[in-house]
Amino acid sequence: MNHIDKGKQSDNIQIIEVKKTSAKILASLQHLLPQLTADFKSFDMSSLEEIVDSDSTLLFIAIDLSSEDQIVGTYTLVSFRIPTGYTIRIEDVIVDENRRGEGIGKKMMHHAINFAKNTGATKIELASHESRIEANKLYLSLGFKKIETNVYRYKI
Repeated sequence: MNHIDKGKQSDNIQIIEVKKTSAKILASLQHLLPQLTADFKSFDMSSLEEIVDSDSTLLFIAIDLSSEDQIVGTYTLVSFRIPTGYTIRIEDVIVDENRRGEGIGKKMMHHAINFAKNTGATKIELASHESRIEANKLYLSLGFKKIETNVYRYKI
């Protein structure tokens, strides 16, 4: 039986902003993205470069320092200024399915919140499907409030 305290495993996790692309980062994202959505089609180096080079999008990865710097999670911050304030939106939060329950998602969200606060954002938004029960519990525990709204998507 495994007696490892999974909560302590996040101590070996480092969250870093991706400022330079690599084949390792691309391969890790290609592994993680299908775990987020069944609609995943493809993700290539030019897509990764476009995100990394963007002025409004920041890509972060969670690296396990005790496991040959394995990438075990990711999230993206999108920033935009609108008349009601400077907003940070958290998108595409993924913890590798083999590493869930270890506190990695919580560590990534604390990092995202602190990053947003340091930029002067007036609000942080995120959306999570109701089927992601553990993720929704996490967001509520961190102080996010569920708002009643209609979200619409137009697929092209």
